[in-house]
Amino acid sequence: MDDAIDFELPLDDATKQHIAHALWMRFFESDNIPDDVGVQIRDSKNSTQSFGTRMGAYLDWLLAHPQSHNPNYGRRYTTLKRLCRELTPHQAYVIVSKFLGLNASQGFERLPETADLEFPRDHLPQLKTQVGWHFFVGSCWDAEEREFGIEYMLFRAPLLNPALAAQFNLTDVENQVIELQLGISEAGDRHYQADPVVIAGTTGLITCGLAPYHYAVGRNRIESTTTASFFPLHLAAWGPKSSVQK
Repeated sequence: MDDAIDFELPLDDATKQHIAHALWMRFFESDNIPDDVGVQIRDSKNSTQSFGTRMGAYLDWLLAHPQSHNPNYGRRYTTLKRLCRELTPHQAYVIVSKFLGLNASQGFERLPETADLEFPRDHLPQLKTQVGWHFFVGSCWDAEEREFGIEYMLFRAPLLNPALAAQFNLTDVENQVIELQLGISEAGDRHYQADPVVIAGTTGLITCGLAPYHYAVGRNRIESTTTASFFPLHLAAWGPKSSVQK
């Protein structure tokens, strides 16, 4: 890694840790961050100030677009604006997921009136919609024939509506935050849940596309094994549990 790359800014420590986990590292170590990732994550769009500025603009947009059939959220948005001058991606994700209310459904792609499904295209994340997730649960067996139950989910939420994101020169992917949830249990034994990983698209760690189908957050992947067919799928995920020593 180039020593000239400064990892002290713009990233906060919590975001560095999430990036490390997405790359299957226990701790953020600048020498082990790939060069292309390092260039992307040091961009100012990843700073807490930039996330705060964008959220402030979104709250202004919501204040300017009240809906008569919904509660009046003016006081809530005004209060949040005072508190959101600097935000981590995780904090911004919590705000859009939990605190913006019903008005925040505006500005996103709506469900089509008629179905026009095409696969595997429509297995990809629909980046202009307000929310989406890819969820897998099932059993697998290791080389010793032990059975394990696995839960694996990528939960996606954009931080701004698409038109506002474009005003900040964000692509549809850069406008996303994805939360990775991973759980595993051996048959008849306890369940282990990895620490959630929350990654913003501005890091460059979120990718998706076809030929072959793939959807990735760092080294965590959902991908077709061939270009000829969606199935079989290969799933890869990793996550530590901070309260577990091994």
